[in-house]
Amino acid sequence: MEQSGFINQVGYDFYLKLLSEEIDIIKENKPIEHSSPEINIGLYSFFPDEYIVNENLKLQLYRHLSQIQNTPDLEAFKKHVRNRFGPFPVEADNLFTEKALSLCATAFNISKLVYKNERVQIMFHPQSDIDNLQNTVYHFSEFLNTRHIRPQFSGKGDLSLSFRCGPMQLLALLFDLFKKPISGTKTPKNLTSKQ
Repeated sequence: MEQSGFINQVGYDFYLKLLSEEIDIIKENKPIEHSSPEINIGLYSFFPDEYIVNENLKLQLYRHLSQIQNTPDLEAFKKHVRNRFGPFPVEADNLFTEKALSLCATAFNISKLVYKNERVQIMFHPQSDIDNLQNTVYHFSEFLNTRHIRPQFSGKGDLSLSFRCGPMQLLALLFDLFKKPISGTKTPKNLTSKQ
């Protein structure tokens, strides 16, 4: 049974906690709302003053970027900025990379993605749909195992997984991980279409 494998991976107490929280939400008929995930992978990400001189315009661009909720809109915005201001400096490119990672993380109910000391830590929202969370954790485990990366799971507080990864592999690995479909689920809408 798939659930028993999931219970073994995250621990029985944590599984019961997740299940209890999900039942409480359903009973109260509250929609699950998640804030934007925290992305901290050590990139300098901003629009440099040399790239966009006007501070008011820069603030408008940041505001617009923060409101984007799907990949097609992000790509259209990137094209708009590139056409208006020219090729991206590294910092601006990093800004769009972090936004793309944020969209992916949101789609997989990830609350935090941190890269420090060659270690990736992914934390999941505690109120994630239990079936989607189970599928996501299984998918991430299988994906990493095929690359001979052994993830570690923690059920203390929020469910998280961590693994070692060199800096040169980080972005390619994360984007590859996020783009692979999870068996039994559809590709999250915010990655493929406008909402």
